[in-house]
Amino acid sequence: MRIQNQAGMQPWPRRSQNHSKSLDQNAEKTKQDGFQRSTPQEPVSYSKPVAKTDAASIQKLQAQSEAAYGRLRDLVEKLLARQGHSWQILHDSENLEIEVDEIAAKQAQDLLVEGAEFSPEAVSQRIVSFAQALAGDNPEAIPQLREAIEAGFAAAAALFGGQLPDISFQTYELVMDKLDGWERGLRNVE
Repeated sequence: MRIQNQAGMQPWPRRSQNHSKSLDQNAEKTKQDGFQRSTPQEPVSYSKPVAKTDAASIQKLQAQSEAAYGRLRDLVEKLLARQGHSWQILHDSENLEIEVDEIAAKQAQDLLVEGAEFSPEAVSQRIVSFAQALAGDNPEAIPQLREAIEAGFAAAAALFGGQLPDISFQTYELVMDKLDGWERGLRNVE
């Protein structure tokens, strides 16, 4: 398809050293149209959402996680001390067998019941809250976060000889359900 010049229109010239004179001469002969924007315009192009991390939430969640880990570590240290061992023995011995006494078993069970800090609901909420703090309102970040969470569960399973206890699977399912719900909400999908 060829576009014909309309009357009074000039093809856009290529720049050359001698061309500035002819442009000045043509400007006097040709009536020029002008453009003046009357109001500021918003951009009409789509811009990809940028993840805005929530640093305050991340710090809060990290502090909560460290406190929970500290309480769990304290439970294990006390268990070891009751058996005449220290924390260091866990690093020094490959085939160490520690017997979980009734006190430690009760304390551990109390940490896992519904509403407790290591219950599947509580742990899944911390994981998803951390993901939300990292991704902000960007649904495009969710698949990458999902992969990272799956890798974390796989790494935990590897530490336990390839298998996790049932409570870990309950936590995993809750995390994935919450991620799905969050993604649907961000994408406004029912």
